[in-house]
Amino acid sequence: MKRARVTKKQLLAEIMNLQARLADPEGEIQRGVAALYRRDLREREMEHHASWDAEVVVHKMAAARWMRSCVLDLVADEAVRTAIEALPLVPE
Repeated sequence: MKRARVTKKQLLAEIMNLQARLADPEGEIQRGVAALYRRDLREREMEHHASWDAEVVVHKMAAARWMRSCVLDLVADEAVRTAIEALPLVPE
């Protein structure tokens, strides 16, 4: 195994650089962590909204089917019943 030759001056400079990066509260590490957190939060927020939207559509369709069945129970005219059944459950 070969050893890398590093002078005391280079080692001291690297230590000082690392200390400066760690001591800076708004430094590289903090910005990187904050960016990861924001991206993760945004992704989870989008997933939450997508699942919420899907759940809302399911409930709207169930309500539309229930209302349609209630109306069809009241309507005796076959032409009107056919027209009601042809309507979409959820508007586009």
